[in-house]
Amino acid sequence: MRLAARLEERLHLAGGRVARSGSQGIRGLTAGEERVCTLAAQGYSNKQIAELLVVSLRTVETHLTGAYRKLGITGRPHLAAAMATTDRCRGGSEPADS
Repeated sequence: MRLAARLEERLHLAGGRVARSGSQGIRGLTAGEERVCTLAAQGYSNKQIAELLVVSLRTVETHLTGAYRKLGITGRPHLAAAMATTDRCRGGSEPADS
């Protein structure tokens, strides 16, 4: 069972999707959704996120919509709290300074 969890985590980090019924919460987010949500929670606009990630505005909107559904939130005002809870659950995801 531990091997399966490690493989799922590596697949998620590589941008892949793990098929599950009822994927909810942070573990259900794709890598793209997680990147977009992180920037949105930091206060970036959809247009700024699209420019930073070199994707279309529609892609940003699609990622946010899917993430809101998976996180069980109704919009951007709740996103920062959902992502903060996620960071605590993962033990923090702040990169270390070199």
